[in-house]
Amino acid sequence: MPQWTKQHTGLVSEETLAYGNVHAHKRIDPVKVAASWSPKLGIHFMIREWYKSLPYDWTMAHHIQNLDYKVGWFVSKSYVSHKEKNGPISAVAVNADQYLLSEPKNDPKRYITQLTNAAIQFIKANPKFFVFLLHNPDYFGHRPEEYPGGYDREIRRADAEFGRILAVLPEGSKVVLTADHGFDIGRDTHLNAWKIWMATNLEIDPYFYRSGRRVAESIDVAATIMDHFGVTLPEPLQPRGQSLLK
Repeated sequence: MPQWTKQHTGLVSEETLAYGNVHAHKRIDPVKVAASWSPKLGIHFMIREWYKSLPYDWTMAHHIQNLDYKVGWFVSKSYVSHKEKNGPISAVAVNADQYLLSEPKNDPKRYITQLTNAAIQFIKANPKFFVFLLHNPDYFGHRPEEYPGGYDREIRRADAEFGRILAVLPEGSKVVLTADHGFDIGRDTHLNAWKIWMATNLEIDPYFYRSGRRVAESIDVAATIMDHFGVTLPEPLQPRGQSLLK
């Protein structure tokens, strides 16, 4: 959740309070937080909760919608849906022009096709669109010992469904394929989650491919997309990351 919040707002966790995925809405006990510090991992284990939903105008979807683009929000995780009233970016689900939550736990065989079908219909119906489509491979395997099983199979299925999206996109459409984290092989941690993996047909500055340069981060996604749309935000909401465009 922290990485999706960064990618959709461009703000850091200290501003959004999106530190983790645990669905707990209570005040953080500073004594317990201090005691939970792990020097080895560099994180506080107790900071794994959020307790506020962000205003819609903190999200890039709001500002793109103001440019007369229709926003489609097709997701497979409840904490980016309308169901999480205190979820950091749940306001997008509430305010999107079209929204669908389809969770694998309810229909593991068809959930991903339902999301893709809805996104395709939305794209065909709206000449100007901004779509967020969230597949959920890690529902089928979120631990190292599960790599050979459902996780790998679901990655392949997500790839095939993404191909269906690409097949219907109008010429000139821009695509960003990314994730909120990968896996640290052999461990059950995501210590490199803040680093970004992104495939896109946006014109990315070669600067970010060179060795020895600053590694692009999740927080750069919002800055990059808003730069593409020409969105300039007031100082309090300006993305903390940097645009990766040429």
